[in-house]
Amino acid sequence: LWSYSADPSDTANNITLLHTFHAQVGGVLSIITRNGNIYAGCQGGHVKIWDIETKTLVRTIIAQENVDILSLSMTDGELYTCAAGGCIQRFSPTFDKTGCWRGHSGTVLTSIIVPSRHDGKKAADGQRDLITGGSDNNIKVWAIRQPSAQKPGSSLPETTLSHRSVPSQETNLAGETDDATASDTLVNALSQFVSFPSVSGSLSHHEDCRQAAIWLKKCLIQFGAESQLLYGIEGKNPVVFGLFRGTESKQARRRVLFYGHYDVIAAGPPSSWEHDPFTLTGLNGYLYGRGVTDNKGPVLAVACAASEMLARRSLDMDLILLIEGEEEAGSGGFEEAVRKYKDQIGNIDAILVSNSYWIDDARPCITYGLRGVIHATIEVQGEGPDVHSGVDGGAHIEPMMDMTKVLSKLSEGTRIAIPGF
Repeated sequence: LWSYSADPSDTANNITLLHTFHAQVGGVLSIITRNGNIYAGCQGGHVKIWDIETKTLVRTIIAQENVDILSLSMTDGELYTCAAGGCIQRFSPTFDKTGCWRGHSGTVLTSIIVPSRHDGKKAADGQRDLITGGSDNNIKVWAIRQPSAQKPGSSLPETTLSHRSVPSQETNLAGETDDATASDTLVNALSQFVSFPSVSGSLSHHEDCRQAAIWLKKCLIQFGAESQLLYGIEGKNPVVFGLFRGTESKQARRRVLFYGHYDVIAAGPPSSWEHDPFTLTGLNGYLYGRGVTDNKGPVLAVACAASEMLARRSLDMDLILLIEGEEEAGSGGFEEAVRKYKDQIGNIDAILVSNSYWIDDARPCITYGLRGVIHATIEVQGEGPDVHSGVDGGAHIEPMMDMTKVLSKLSEGTRIAIPGF
């Protein structure tokens, strides 16, 4: 972002660098500005949206995955993206996809929106045309027609997706910030998240866990975060790292870390469920599905809240998410991933863990302390082979007696007696 001085006498300092925005996804290939926002078409199909005043990344649209966005145009709040594969897409002011078509047989290189003029006459007020140019040696003029009104959330049609579905050009999770639409966004995202049978304790679901991690990473990106997968130990499920950067300010922002997990325990026998445990189901005002409470719902609730605060320019802290995929199986690889990426995670002022309980169904509570759990195996061996209890019993010191003495000395009342515990 550069400041330009129009003073002809100021030849030495007429250009000043004010700020540098980092796209984090490769090259920035196209830029437009509207209503105090910067829209940047990037490599890999991403459109990054920054608020100029606060210097904050408020949204990321994955327009067309792994296909560069070479041109952007905008009118009446609607964004048109033109991609290297020839595809043109339209997004509503709430970032829902409302149109998609193949515009050129080659790459779409440029675009512009102009007032409509047909048969030499100016069209009615407000009518616009989209003009695109492509590598197929064609310039095309498209008449823009406003899409029919849609109910909040209705542009998110895939409410019960298969577990292989991910946020991509088919689905955009980001939406406007009124309460109804925010709720629709959360429920829609949760329905997709629950559809992954991410059972960490089963090798047969290892790929499902990996796909769940990939989906969550892309979901966080669409919500406005920077996100990537962190690997601690080979063969273990990755940790999903997310960073929502707060509004730029002169004072150092606090940094809060949220911990959660995307893996679940096995659903058990089908007879214990009234419906498919990996299909989100609403019943009597409640949502049911494996992982809704533990812990996919809380993870998405925090992400949606951060996204909404970004859109309102009210996120005054950096929010770091560490979402692991082995919590239900002993957290293998989590410590190694945290140590390996400690510098990237950075200093933390507070940690929020959602993996606890409310007082009841209506009253939430904040749990400010949790005890840890230690699993240990103790083995006590005698000097020789088994002896006859009737003949030798009492004359020999039995390993079981030593075992009971050791266990009896581990605690004294409520105090753990292990040195250094």
